[in-house]
Amino acid sequence: MYAGLGLSYYSFSYGGYLDNYGSVYVPIHLGGRYLFSDNVGAFAELGSSINTLKLGVTFKF
Repeated sequence: MYAGLGLSYYSFSYGGYLDNYGSVYVPIHLGGRYLFSDNVGAFAELGSSINTLKLGVTFKF
């Protein structure tokens, strides 16, 4: 199990106007990794950023 923090800046504007809106936020993520063997496993991560759920395969070299 693991947890982490990030630092992000999100910026957007409306249809070519000079108004530009942006904000800084701190996304968090929680995850876990399970190794099926000494070198291969799977992970799952939940976060508050663009990717809400990540699933994948992990390799240990």
